[in-house]
Amino acid sequence: MQNRMLRYLCLVLTLCIISCFSSCASNNAQPGIKAVKYKEDAFSSDYSAGGVVCENSRWQLLWNNSKKQVSFKDKSNGAVWGQIPDEATADEKYAKINNALKSPVIVYYYYANYVDERQSFAFTDSIRDGEVYTNTIENGLSVTYDFYELEFTVTVDYVINDDSFSAIVDPKKITDNGTNYITGVSVLPFISGIENTAESSWLFLPDGSGSVIYPKDIDAMGVGGEAKIYGDDLSIQKYAFESVKEQITMPVYGVKKGNKGLFTIISSGAEQSSLEWQIGSTEVGFSSIYPFFRIRGYSLIETPAGFGWTSLTHIKKFDKYNVDTVFRADYYSLSEENADLNGMADVYRNYLKKTYNYKKTAKESAVANIKIIGGIMQPSFVLGIPSTKLFPLTDTKQAIGIVEDISGMIGNDVSISLSGFGETGIDIGKVGGGFKIASKLGGSSGFKSLVNLLNDKKINAYYDFDIILFGKSGKGYSASADAASLPDGTRSYYEEFDFSSRSKLSGKYYMLKRKNLKEASQKGLDLAKKLGLNGISFSSLSSSIYSDYSDNNYRVCKNMGKDVYEILSNVKSEKMSVAGYYANDYAAAASDVISDCPMSSSEYSFSYASVPFYQIVFKGGRVLNSSAINLTSDEKQSLLFCVETGMTPSYTVIAYYEKELSSSQKTFIYGSVYDGIKSDIAKNADALSAYIKSIKNAAIKDYTMVDRYVRITRFDNGVYAAVNYGNQEAQTEFGVVPPKSYITGRE
Repeated sequence: MQNRMLRYLCLVLTLCIISCFSSCASNNAQPGIKAVKYKEDAFSSDYSAGGVVCENSRWQLLWNNSKKQVSFKDKSNGAVWGQIPDEATADEKYAKINNALKSPVIVYYYYANYVDERQSFAFTDSIRDGEVYTNTIENGLSVTYDFYELEFTVTVDYVINDDSFSAIVDPKKITDNGTNYITGVSVLPFISGIENTAESSWLFLPDGSGSVIYPKDIDAMGVGGEAKIYGDDLSIQKYAFESVKEQITMPVYGVKKGNKGLFTIISSGAEQSSLEWQIGSTEVGFSSIYPFFRIRGYSLIETPAGFGWTSLTHIKKFDKYNVDTVFRADYYSLSEENADLNGMADVYRNYLKKTYNYKKTAKESAVANIKIIGGIMQPSFVLGIPSTKLFPLTDTKQAIGIVEDISGMIGNDVSISLSGFGETGIDIGKVGGGFKIASKLGGSSGFKSLVNLLNDKKINAYYDFDIILFGKSGKGYSASADAASLPDGTRSYYEEFDFSSRSKLSGKYYMLKRKNLKEASQKGLDLAKKLGLNGISFSSLSSSIYSDYSDNNYRVCKNMGKDVYEILSNVKSEKMSVAGYYANDYAAAASDVISDCPMSSSEYSFSYASVPFYQIVFKGGRVLNSSAINLTSDEKQSLLFCVETGMTPSYTVIAYYEKELSSSQKTFIYGSVYDGIKSDIAKNADALSAYIKSIKNAAIKDYTMVDRYVRITRFDNGVYAAVNYGNQEAQTEFGVVPPKSYITGRE
């Protein structure tokens, strides 16, 4: 008996070892690129003159050799955009300005002595001592900044194009000494800078719907910050609850100075980039938004015991390799009537057309969008052992009743979103909810009956799959073998926080290996076809971004936009409509419908007002549905925003609520019972349906922010809306708008 047990243990141990080796092998990532050793590269200049380096019909590239300063002159309007704002270039001002303002590059590097990431400014550590090398390239100038005391260099290529100029950083041209290595670079941090006291000038930050910033002196330090483009990398572990902030869905930012403007698009490396800002510093005197390019990925770990020489509670454990993506920021000059949000949106739509073949969808807006939730997981006990069970909120029979009732009240001009009908409801379980309809919620036969009703009524419906996060093995995906990897080869995971207590919830969820996303989307598409659906959505895929170090193609979120665009485009090629949720630009370009559109900005303390840049870009090209009106803190204000932007009001509904659900972390359940809100849905539809129908496929032609509270939107079919968010009536060119109200009409 004892020998048999020993043989059994040996077998188990052998299998574990084999499993470990196979797991290691699967995480044997193809490497990125190693930085060139600092001492192995020598630099010289073939260009040392000043003045015009090169020019074309639109642009001149200028170089000031004594100050090592690059700038670009727009020949069409005389505007000069340089690494130092034009207002600070005069010699008497230049000598006094802050060194940060004089730096065309900020380098972030790993400082080995303190296992910390630090900053170095080009002026202080390179330019001031003349350690700058310039070489002419096609249509531009290549500038190498030598941070010789820290033993690393960064090369930036400045080039002029037909309609813009660009700053380009190639990680292959970076050198370091291997000990203090470069982890990130910011380029031209103050090319969009404006004086804190400037008038008729503002900065544009694309957080959420977008925000406008009128800088002012705050204090010596001002307010600095950073937000990841396309949202935080899900693979980087969080250890504390962070205040909810709106996501950046577009790799853009802008500045308006009087009758001039500069609009920036990060056309390459956006997935690896963030937007940083410096607002209101009296020491610098200028406020600005600028890009940060992450050169090297990392995982975040808690500081081990014994690390007494650092005050950090968490340490960035960096990858061994640099990402090989070339970073590129393109700068577009705007003037006169185009130097505003409308002009910026026009430039960006043209970029989407060139990059993603962005075309107007054939789908039309509905007067209301109804999101029906199937079920959630709730605590349970099996033979006294804690477990969970699927709790039905809306089964397919109840969903049929909701559709019948809503169409009876407001007609069939509605759209339906269906979520949480899989094995674990709206909670994370197997990939794609197990790619089946839960029997508790009606099963496939019940769901087909629902779909048949929707098709008979010609109501557009979209069924949602989460193919990124999963907690259980199944449907061909294993939590041990098919999870994305961190730089050290271990599985990356995601944890949720309780919004009230701000503590971590139990349970870890993994991200599906990036190479498996296409296959998983096909499984969702196959099920949708089998159920008779004509619409599908991948909410997490359209709004999330993450790294996977098991393959070099996915380091530091590389290729996320390209892959998602191709996945969604493939779904559309199968004659299936696609809905994106809070969609990043690449997902929005491949979708017919965008639901849960951002309704505001992050409302940072330095922001002047939220603006609907997201809607200015996409209205008319895509069907836009709002976030759930019934779940917002101010329903009236949310409806005003729908009027302002021409979005369809959306509502989240469930059929059933019970006291047992009071322990649920899903806050939506408390204001979503259909019987309790259906009269509000009907009332709002009655008030807005004529207006929404009048602008169904119309684009926003012109948007004017009269002041902080009063906005005027003109659509390209002649319809207008004047909205007043204030507490006092407002006089507009279209007449008096009552407080917290609107007027519409046709010019």
